[in-house]
Amino acid sequence: QRARETMAATPQESSFGRGAIVRVKLFQFLTYEAVEFRPGPRLNVVMGPNGTGKSSIVMAIAVGLGAAPRQLGRADTLSEFILTGRDVAVTELELLDDEATGRTRTIERRITRSQRGTSKWKIDGKSATEPQVKELVEKDLKIQIGNLCTFLPQEKVGEFSAFDDIGLLKETEKALGGQELVDQHEALIKAEKEASEGARRMRTAAEELEDCEKRLKELEPEQARLERRQRHVEKARLCEQRLAWVKFEEKRELALAAKEAKKSAVEKVKEADEAAQPLREERDRAERARQQAKQKYDQKQRQTADAFAHLERDKKDLEKRLEDLESEKDSSKNAEQRAAKAKAHAEKLRKAADTAQRALEALGTVDVIGLKRRVNALKPALVEAQTASRRAQDAAQDARDALTPLQRDLKAAKQQLQKVSTVKLRQQTFERAHGRAGSEAVRLRQWLDQNSGRFRKPVLGPVALETDVEDDGARCALEHAVGSWIWTSFVCQSKTDYDALYDFINNNSSFKTINLQNAETLKGKGKCFYDSAKLAQMRKLGVRDTLDSFVEAPPAVLEILYGHHQIHNVVLGDSSMESNIQRLEPLLTGPQGYLALSATQEGPNPKVQIISRFQAYVSRYGAKDTTTATSRKQYSSQKLPALDDGNTDDKARLERDVKKAERALDAATKTAERLEKEADVKQCAADDEAKKVQVAGKDLAAFNKATRNKDAATEKAQRAEAKAAREESEKDKLKTSQTRKLEQRLEAVTKVFGACSSGCKELHACTQKVAYVMVERDAAKDASARAVEALQDKEQETAALQDAAKKAIAAFDVLKGEARALKEAAEAIAPYDDNDLHAKLQELPEDSASVEAILDAERKEASRIHEDRGLQKRVEELQKKRDALKEKVDGMQGADDARNAELSKLRGPWEKTLRDALSSLKTKFSDYMDTLGARGDVELVEQPTFARWGLAIKVAFRDACDLRQLDARVQSGGERSVSTIMFLMALQAHLPSPFRVVDEINQGMDEVNERIVFRRVVLNSTGPGAPQYWLITPKLLQGLYDMEHPDVRVLVVYNGAHNIKRPRDWDLDAFLVAKRRLVGAN
Repeated sequence: QRARETMAATPQESSFGRGAIVRVKLFQFLTYEAVEFRPGPRLNVVMGPNGTGKSSIVMAIAVGLGAAPRQLGRADTLSEFILTGRDVAVTELELLDDEATGRTRTIERRITRSQRGTSKWKIDGKSATEPQVKELVEKDLKIQIGNLCTFLPQEKVGEFSAFDDIGLLKETEKALGGQELVDQHEALIKAEKEASEGARRMRTAAEELEDCEKRLKELEPEQARLERRQRHVEKARLCEQRLAWVKFEEKRELALAAKEAKKSAVEKVKEADEAAQPLREERDRAERARQQAKQKYDQKQRQTADAFAHLERDKKDLEKRLEDLESEKDSSKNAEQRAAKAKAHAEKLRKAADTAQRALEALGTVDVIGLKRRVNALKPALVEAQTASRRAQDAAQDARDALTPLQRDLKAAKQQLQKVSTVKLRQQTFERAHGRAGSEAVRLRQWLDQNSGRFRKPVLGPVALETDVEDDGARCALEHAVGSWIWTSFVCQSKTDYDALYDFINNNSSFKTINLQNAETLKGKGKCFYDSAKLAQMRKLGVRDTLDSFVEAPPAVLEILYGHHQIHNVVLGDSSMESNIQRLEPLLTGPQGYLALSATQEGPNPKVQIISRFQAYVSRYGAKDTTTATSRKQYSSQKLPALDDGNTDDKARLERDVKKAERALDAATKTAERLEKEADVKQCAADDEAKKVQVAGKDLAAFNKATRNKDAATEKAQRAEAKAAREESEKDKLKTSQTRKLEQRLEAVTKVFGACSSGCKELHACTQKVAYVMVERDAAKDASARAVEALQDKEQETAALQDAAKKAIAAFDVLKGEARALKEAAEAIAPYDDNDLHAKLQELPEDSASVEAILDAERKEASRIHEDRGLQKRVEELQKKRDALKEKVDGMQGADDARNAELSKLRGPWEKTLRDALSSLKTKFSDYMDTLGARGDVELVEQPTFARWGLAIKVAFRDACDLRQLDARVQSGGERSVSTIMFLMALQAHLPSPFRVVDEINQGMDEVNERIVFRRVVLNSTGPGAPQYWLITPKLLQGLYDMEHPDVRVLVVYNGAHNIKRPRDWDLDAFLVAKRRLVGAN
């Protein structure tokens, strides 16, 4: 009654608030193939049986607004939200942006299957990034997906009730003050931690300062002893400085002496070099004379070489002339040989002509006219027989030609029958078997055939029409082993084609059920569990073969079947395999178990088979345990149409046409064979007549042949005699011409002989000149050698002096360097411009021996006192550390005061805001618990540190009991559940959020508490100003009058392929009409 009064006082359906969800659209998301619905602006009760997809809607809202998979507690990767067997999922959420204008914002998330899952975002149809989506959702629309008070999925309901005091306070802060209040608490915790750490550091620094001063006091006696030793060390240091300058002075004297020796050696080298200068000039003159003689000699040598080359050319010319002369002689001999050969050939042919004449005369007198008459008398019969033979052959050929159109008709009829049986009717069978998915697949196949030029490689599909399995048992087994979705899939053979077809399907609403597969790279079967030897053993026990051996399909289609369903590792057997399965198990079991199927025909229909399934699973945890599952049921082949599937009437008509064409062809073939036999008989008769004519004309033929032989031999002899006469005439002409040419050749040879004689004389003269010039060259060469030898002797003497000068220079440089090094060393330890230091040094002796004696004495005194090398350093470090610690402690005190002031500043606003909000929360929680007939309170748990502050929920369900904190050991599961729900609803009243989602909060409640909780949900989520509310529940109790409110919208989920056995009987409109009629009758 109260619910009806509330409904009557409430206006009709309220309007949506900013950020509320107006529309939800899902595609291939978890359990949904495709769905779109519009929720109400206030309370939306999503109900339906378990497993139908209620929580999938919750996941879709969260994922579609940017929630991470782990945040939902149901999945680790985005790929797990994609419908099984699909490669992509899409969520599309439409949210109200402006209450005045009704403007909405649409957020789309497209998830693509990969190792972790990838997603692309769109805002109002335009591409966007995930940060842009989160900015719109969290900052603009003020939606807090991560807050359990806003979004409480089924997997997180128990988690909220399991929070400890600290976690409960954190979640409560999120609801009461948003992230800002949480940040204030975190800042307070951080400031408190920093203040504590600062105080600890200041105490540590003060303790270190006290310890440092104590240690300095203990080291004072050691410092006095160290100062006495230091005096001896300083005296030794003065001796070392004095010794350095004394050694420098001694080395300086030695360097000055070496400098004088160097100067004397350089002067000697200069004098020796001046004495060698005339010898160098003499050497140069001799060298120039040698060069001139050599040039003159080379010139004469070139002249001699030129003369020799000219003589060689004349000799080659002479050889050529002599060869031409011999060639003319050979040509004359060849002409004579050709004439003699032609004469002999003519005589031979004349003898042959005489022989043919004698053979003709030997035949005697022949009656040529009589022979011709006899032959002519036999010719009419021959012509008649040949005419009859030709006519018979023409008739046989016509009969054979008549076979061609009949054969063509038979072939066309068979092709039409095959076409009707395979393509069109298989498509019809496929379409009937797969329903909407089959229709879309056939339409897409037709589109692909019309647009094949748009793709790089042929697109195959649907897979069912690309796959051929002749064996009926194998076909049923294949349908049983392979998922039904694979048969309506299409296979692309390149990534480019896959992307293009994917975009086309995605932008075309007519192909929403189409699945795409990519087989760009053919990997083959992969690892096969059964080799030929193992299969041979299994065949003896009823195994026929692996399932892939019965399948014929393009390689790309086989690649999909291999990859998704491992058909090459599925074994098919007959009925005997069932009785031998225990013996087969050792052979079947692989690293991942096995799948074996047996097919046995049931009744006369081969398409109905009894399929027995034997499957073993190997445990992933150590691969120790094997679980075997067995099933046996009747199965009828439906999804994969056979090649002979088709319309029975059309097939019968086409089969009659084929038989009719075969009968016509058979009759025509018999007629052609009969006519061919008749043609053979007529041809034999014509051959007999031809033999008679041939016998009658034999004598006439012999006479004619002898006559032709005589005429031909006579003609050949005449031609040969004429050719011999021509060869003889040409021989005479050639002889006269060659005589003239020989005279010319001899004259040219004589001329060349003269040129060769002149060349020899010229070469002899050049050789004499070369000999004279050679003598001059050798004399100049000897003079040059003598000058060079004299200069070398002088230069050797100069070189010896140069070596001595170099050694003197080197000795000076060494002494100079040593003196410089000693000076630098002395300057380093006792600077020259330090007058006070040098005044002290002058008090010491001037020789190095005396200084070294004093140095040894001072060192001995210093060595008697133990040296603590680190004492002074430790003292200095302690003094430095003491000063630093004093300064540090003073600074820390000021910083500590500032941190405490900052801590007090941060605590005030946070604590006031929290306590004010908790005061209102306590009131609402107490009121809500009162409706249950119980008591409730919320207390702030204060601890020494802000990080340990918490919140305690205290309840009492009986009047005699005191308020006690929620605890599994005190309250029952139902009491904790209902208390948590009441606290959440009290908390949600303080949370500014466009909508709230709660999944199955009524688990574990009894009927009374569930009714009270549902009434509280309705009251909190209906009416003006109430936010949108999503309540997910698998059921509703009977008699919930609170549901009769205009702000309550019930969304019934009945998703899934097996929930509705007869979908056409599910008519929701008819149900509503019947319900209204029933209500009206009552």
